[in-house]
Amino acid sequence: MKNKKVIICGGGTAGHLYPALAVGDKLIERESNLEITFIGSSRQLEKKIMKHHQVRFIALQIEGLRKKGWKALRSLVILPYAFLKSFVILLRLRPQLVIGVGGYSSGPLVLLAAWMHLP
Repeated sequence: MKNKKVIICGGGTAGHLYPALAVGDKLIERESNLEITFIGSSRQLEKKIMKHHQVRFIALQIEGLRKKGWKALRSLVILPYAFLKSFVILLRLRPQLVIGVGGYSSGPLVLLAAWMHLP
């Protein structure tokens, strides 16, 4: 039987990452044949935490939109690329479930998953 695929996305702070890891652990406890992929931002904190926990992690180049001035413009410019990469991830992985745990990196994936009628 094929492994069921689940994406857990979100991040920006450890306050989003640790709940994501806890949800992943509980899902694996309940159903060991799950293939879980975590999606987050490309911040070094996230990469370090996910590497430490030895999980499958894909980083999105995305930033929060609450910035001002040129930083706000940069955030708006990279947002379409985050949507494009998220779309490619969803097409490539074909998950049966997408879970958003908050943070700006969950936005594109959760929105696209909803548009694609993925639970």
